[in-house]
Parts: sequence; C-alpha cells; structure tokens
Amino acid sequence: TMLDLCSHGANACFVTGDFDSMNALIDEVLSKDIDTKEKYRVSDIKVKSLYSAGKFNESIDAALDFNRQLGLPTPQKKPASTFTIIREFIRVNRLLKNKTAEDIANLPDLDNELYEM
Repeated sequence: TMLDLCSHGANACFVTGDFDSMNALIDEVLSKDIDTKEKYRVSDIKVKSLYSAGKFNESIDAALDFNRQLGLPTPQKKPASTFTIIREFIRVNRLLKNKTAEDIANLPDLDNELYEM
C-alpha cells in the first residue's frame, strides 16, 4: 500500500541521512485522513530523526503530540519544580517497594495496544 511504501521509504531515508526526502514522505503520510494508529511508524521515525539531529525539545513535542492524537494521557509541557520531582520520586519508590528488576520484567504484558506502541 501507499502507506507502507511511504513508511518504509521514510525509514530508508532516515537511515541513509536523506532527511529532506524523509520529511517529505512523513508529511505525506501525516497529511492523509487515516487512522492515527496507522501513522505510528512515520511518527516514530520523525521523533527518532529529531532526536538524532539533537533537536531534543522538538522530539519530545512530536512524541507528546502523537500521544495526544492517540488519546493517551500526556504530561503538560511545563517545567517541574524540585518539590514535584522529589514528590514523584517518593511516590514511584513507594509503588515499587522492594521489587527487583526481575520482578518488574516478569510483570504481565499490557492489554491496551495504545500503550504498547
């Protein structure tokens, strides 16, 4: 299909460093009126390409924007205070309690395919 050709083409262009062609193919797919899940592959390539180009904030923005399109909860883009960071660190530590990396690795697989992407 055209979607597969554009997705694989964008990936090939990313790997070879042809970013102009890659962006054209990505824009072609993202402009189509298709299911957001179908746009995942090119969105992933876009995020990776921005990251590899050192555009970290743009990469995060693109990833968060795509998560919003999927209807997933996304954090607001605002700087976190030191208090918030410490509070969340403590909250996560309590949730993890005495779990080892092996315990976490043995957790059941996710059921919701949106979170698996």
